Amino acid sequence: MLTVWGRKTSSNVQALMWCIGELGLPYERYDVGHRFGGNDTPEFWR
Repeated sequence: MLTVWGRKTSSNVQALMWCIGELGLPYERYDVGHRFGGNDTPEFWR
């Protein structure tokens, strides 16, 4: 299972999610960055 750390409005995350969808891969996505914050936590940097 893939873990995606990024907000759905990010163009980079949108491209990645498109690829994941086309390949039918299982994933979990967490809103991180911009107004969501969270990219300064230890979990983000694993």
